[in-house]
Amino acid sequence: MNKNKKNLYLRAAVLGVIAGMRSASAPAVISQRAATAPEGFKGTPFGWLSNAPIRPLFMLSAIGELIVDKLPFVGSRIAPGPLVVRAMSGAFVGSAAFAEADESLAVGAVTGALGAIASSYAFYYTRRTIAQILHIPDLPVALAEDAATVGAGSWVLKTYE
Repeated sequence: MNKNKKNLYLRAAVLGVIAGMRSASAPAVISQRAATAPEGFKGTPFGWLSNAPIRPLFMLSAIGELIVDKLPFVGSRIAPGPLVVRAMSGAFVGSAAFAEADESLAVGAVTGALGAIASSYAFYYTRRTIAQILHIPDLPVALAEDAATVGAGSWVLKTYE
């Protein structure tokens, strides 16, 4: 497998990981990519991502999720409903990344979905365990996870440079 293909799989997997952390953040990242490099998405099922109002809508959704995640009534990300949403978000961004590279949308979708499912469990238990071990409230750990989400999104966008 050549370096570009490895980078593509890694990019799709990390986008999936982001979806597992914050389901709305991964689409915000891929919409940012589409806004800055629309030519890669033209002629694909994801060409609409480069339309002007799309990026702000995805960004607002991601910001809203960062806020809502801290509210006490929010359920577990590993409950069936939220887990399916995260897997679908991962599949969406993974297939979009593969579409831009003119590769198999199905392979991209599976890569992104698996990243989302794995990170949903990993970050659920990591966040819970850190709060328990350090005897701190969930909020500081959730904010650290937010920072990791933003950092991972920035890293993905830099992999295109």
